[in-house]
Amino acid sequence: MREPSDPALDRRHADLAFAAAVLAILAAWALLYLSFPMVATLLFLGGLLGYALLPVIDWLHRRKVPRWAGAILVGLVGAGLLVLVALPLAPRVVEQVAELPEMFRSTWEELQALWARSRERLPAGVVAWVEDFTATLRSRARVAAPDASTMTSWASRAAAGAGTFASVLIFLPIFVFLTLRGYHHFVRAASELVPPRWRQRFFERAAQADQVLSGFVRGQLLVACIIGVLYAVAFSIIGVPLALVVGLLAGLGELVPYVGGAVALVLASLLALAGGEPIDVLWVVAAFAAVQALEGALISPWIMGRKAKLGPGLVILAIVIGGELFGFIGLLAAVPAAGLIKVALRAAVDAYRSSSFFLRRQAA
Repeated sequence: MREPSDPALDRRHADLAFAAAVLAILAAWALLYLSFPMVATLLFLGGLLGYALLPVIDWLHRRKVPRWAGAILVGLVGAGLLVLVALPLAPRVVEQVAELPEMFRSTWEELQALWARSRERLPAGVVAWVEDFTATLRSRARVAAPDASTMTSWASRAAAGAGTFASVLIFLPIFVFLTLRGYHHFVRAASELVPPRWRQRFFERAAQADQVLSGFVRGQLLVACIIGVLYAVAFSIIGVPLALVVGLLAGLGELVPYVGGAVALVLASLLALAGGEPIDVLWVVAAFAAVQALEGALISPWIMGRKAKLGPGLVILAIVIGGELFGFIGLLAAVPAAGLIKVALRAAVDAYRSSSFFLRRQAA
């Protein structure tokens, strides 16, 4: 005979089960990364890109296109668009990248000339502090200059990194294809493991997690593309050297909160200083402020909405921890992981606040 269930108890158990599932998944990926970094990286990047493209595959599937065919079609269209965009821009980007060493040399000379003009107007104490600081940096740079063994070690690491990058480029499309083709099947199979009496509450929490991921993954990718284009256009208009390269780097940096803006402002300011007059830096700051205002007032609210936003302090803490533990992949995964942990902790706290232990009245 089936025993009657307590709806409140079932909701509490479902909340705890969801929180435990999220934390277990994140812990399992962290353990996999520490044991097999390349496999964990492929799983993360493949899942990231597959999840970002999933709405397109679902749209095609609703129009009777098989998922495997939709995944191939999306891959071909994406590769075609990449080629169409890259072919006209590649020569200019390569030309600008080749100019970087000369630009850095010019920037250093311009900074030295600016310092020579300014030191006469500054207090003697400030001048002495700057010169002592510069001398300390130069002495440390000479001490840290790499010897032959260090150069050999760097070369071997670079070769290993190039091999890993090539492996990622080869196998990543396969992981993306498998994610697009089997995502819903995997979700259905996993849902069967949840007891029926817990499913409604469990799926409500899963919907909250999906909202967080869609905001941070699909939204942030689209925002990064738009911001990169805006920076490239704005800096090209005001005449910043290597504006396309700066826009590309800023767009990539936008995948990690606060990094894209810092890259755009610092790099464009240095290049403007090298290629023109110090007053040009003010135009860079104005363009940077305009793009940031546009992003904050229009682009991010329109694309990402109010999808479980995290506070700036929590975002910075997550980025620092993720980068320290898992390197570049940790920087990319930090904010989505923090968002999922926030949803999991909210579920656990709700379960605790509805428990008999929390609600028990104090004895008289």
